[in-house]
Amino acid sequence: MYDDLDVCVVLGYRAGLRIRRALLTVRRRVEKLPFGGSGSGGRPNRDRNLDLGAHSIMRDYFGVGGEPPVYSE
Repeated sequence: MYDDLDVCVVLGYRAGLRIRRALLTVRRRVEKLPFGGSGSGGRPNRDRNLDLGAHSIMRDYFGVGGEPPVYSE
C-alpha cells in the first residue's frame, strides 16, 4: 500500500511542477517587453566607482597606508 502512495505523491508533485512551469511560461510571454537587449537609444553605463569601493573594503578589513583596520579579527 505504501508503495502505491509513494508513487502517487511523486506523480502529483511532478504534475504540479509541470503546471507551474506552464504558468510561468505563459506569464513570461505576457510580461515580456517588445524591445530588449542591447540596442541604440539605451542609457549609458553609470560610473559605480568600483576602485573606491575596493579601496574601502581593503581599508576596513586589512588597513591601508599604515593605518589599522577598522574591524578586528
